[in-house]
Amino acid sequence: MNFAETSWGRRGFASALDQFGIISITDPNGRILHVNDAFARLSGYSRSELIGQSHAILNSLHHPSAFWADAYRTLKAGRPWRAQVMNRCKKGRTYWVDALIVPLISRNGLKGYLSVQRDITELLRLRSELDVNAELLRTIVDNFPGSVAAFDKDHKLLLCNERQLDSISCSSAAISDLPQTAEDFYRAEARRNECAAADIEAYVRNQIASAASPAAQGIERHHSDGSVTATRTIPLARGGFVSIATDISGCRQSLAASARPSHDDVQSRPLERQTSLTSEQENAAFFGTPNDGQHDQRMQIETEMREALANNAFELHYQPIVNIKTRKIVGCEALIRWRHPERGLIPASEFIPVAEECGIIGQIGDWVLKTACAEASRWPDDIWIAVNISAAQFSGGNLVDKILALSKRLPASRLVLEITETLLMTDRESAAATLERLKKLGVRFAIDDFGTGFSSLSYLQSFPFDKIKIDRSFVSNTANQKRSATLRRSIIQLGYNLGMTSVAEGVETTQQLDLLRAEGCIEAQGFLFSPAVPSEKIRELFSQPL
Repeated sequence: MNFAETSWGRRGFASALDQFGIISITDPNGRILHVNDAFARLSGYSRSELIGQSHAILNSLHHPSAFWADAYRTLKAGRPWRAQVMNRCKKGRTYWVDALIVPLISRNGLKGYLSVQRDITELLRLRSELDVNAELLRTIVDNFPGSVAAFDKDHKLLLCNERQLDSISCSSAAISDLPQTAEDFYRAEARRNECAAADIEAYVRNQIASAASPAAQGIERHHSDGSVTATRTIPLARGGFVSIATDISGCRQSLAASARPSHDDVQSRPLERQTSLTSEQENAAFFGTPNDGQHDQRMQIETEMREALANNAFELHYQPIVNIKTRKIVGCEALIRWRHPERGLIPASEFIPVAEECGIIGQIGDWVLKTACAEASRWPDDIWIAVNISAAQFSGGNLVDKILALSKRLPASRLVLEITETLLMTDRESAAATLERLKKLGVRFAIDDFGTGFSSLSYLQSFPFDKIKIDRSFVSNTANQKRSATLRRSIIQLGYNLGMTSVAEGVETTQQLDLLRAEGCIEAQGFLFSPAVPSEKIRELFSQPL
């Protein structure tokens, strides 16, 4: 007697079950007796094609034989079996279901099996994306060259890296010793800094109050061993904050060496200085209050830069950005140089911080933008120009008008503005509005030095970036190749999923290029192809692959 002829009333029973999900009923030998519409729709087979078959018709060959042996053993014992199963539909597409199979047992023995399934394909895809993002975030945090700790709105610890734990003499291996709140962290930090017992709680209250500020806070600490730590506290949109600390002792020493006065002016320094800072006011606060000799030198450099701007002593060099597959130039990044009458050609890294401090970075940035667009207008139509934008230009309020005027000579679609995360920290809403206006003109955007800042993922979500630049430290890092490779792949995959072109910086060897190509990176720049060269030289490179 088959299932349809029993007192169970298969049709009525099956009709009722159809409302519970993706349903199938088989006989004791596993032959399909009934499937509902959801089962047929998901599998791509018609009912007539499924009836009489076994579930092996959907086998994707993903699961090992031991997986199915466990299923048969459990069901034969009369117990329900549940697992996540990858099936293959009629057209070859695979999909995942959460399957529960229950033996149907009457007083006369086993009558068949009921399978209730739920389509979890999209759920697993989203979970996979979350895992990639989580791995990316973890890798960024672990490789950040300073201490990172994040806290939620209740000041509970969300994550931190090993450098943060080291800074408070704590090990992640000792879970019981791991601080769980911001208060615990600051208390441990105060003890490590050998604060007096009476001052510890006051220190903790002061730090928590700073973290609660709606604006980013910059703190500089001078330690008894001569080291200097710069800490930035960044509020999170939904409450809580991130604390990032870096050792700037080397910067201090380099600055002191380059600007040391003729006589030693030893003066006491405060142990801590705390202010609400803009991104530009904050390399300035880290330089500290200059003594007379430093001040005179800064004034001289500022004067010389203003003269250079007036006398057209700045010049632009252009570094090619190539398509990794074809090695043909698709764009160039404009990089400013200062041809000093005494020191020769000075790279931007040496004078831009001073320009930011003395307030002429906006004028220099405008000159770069205008000059770069004028040069690019003489290039082939399929080659774009990338220009770095400063915070001063972005907050000036007329960047859109300037680019609109420039677009009369160079189509806005051939302009890529490179933006750092620091720039976006200043005024998120205003930045978003400016980017949207520029986007409507056709301008494209690249997030620069990706992976070196903490809030990268939120910026990718909030702003309309077209390109994601992988910082050179993740391309050339030989000390930890495995982590660098993991990070690169994560960034490239993240960019792909968000519809952005990945651009690797600092490519210097064929081996690095081969790895990037295998990992799916689209574009690259670096000395392997060409250093930054003057305008007349860059045009000679357009005609052939590099």
